[in-house]
Parts: sequence; structure tokens; C-alpha cells
Amino acid sequence: MQKLGLLGGGQLGKMLLQAAIDLDIHVKILDPDADAPCAKIAPEFVVGSFQDFDTVYQFGQDCEVITIEIENVNLEALKKLQSEGKKVFPQPEV
Repeated sequence: MQKLGLLGGGQLGKMLLQAAIDLDIHVKILDPDADAPCAKIAPEFVVGSFQDFDTVYQFGQDCEVITIEIENVNLEALKKLQSEGKKVFPQPEV
């Protein structure tokens, strides 16, 4: 089963998570707020900073696809993950 990594566990993330669960897609969420809307329903929920290179990079290591629901994320970590074959949407250079 492929794993979707989602940076952001807010309301938009919750809507995406619910749709992914309906499609039997495993989702892993990263959010700095332990009480984010996705926290209680996500199969995997990681508390950490979107801006920290190591946090974002390590988060994405076991995900095949990574997407974001928030704009202020560490682009260098996403670029490195993309260069290693991870599918990142939207692409970091956008």
C-alpha cells in the first residue's frame, strides 16, 4: 500500500484525509499542533515543524507521495525528497 504524506493537519488536511481513507489510501500527517483536526483520525500523525529541514525530510522518507495543505514549509527538504524519487505535489519549485 502506498503512503501519502501530508504536511498540514488543519481543516483542509482533514477533508483530504477523509477522502483518502474512503479510497483506502494510507495517510501520514505532519503538523506542529498535537491537537490539529487530523490528529485523532489520521492513521499516522507526527508532531513537528513544517519549517525544519530534518523534520520534513525524515517525515517524507517512508512516503511515496507528499503533498501540502499549508504554504510555509521547508522547500529544500521537499526538493531533496523529490530528487530521491518521491513524488511531491505541488512541486517545490512552484
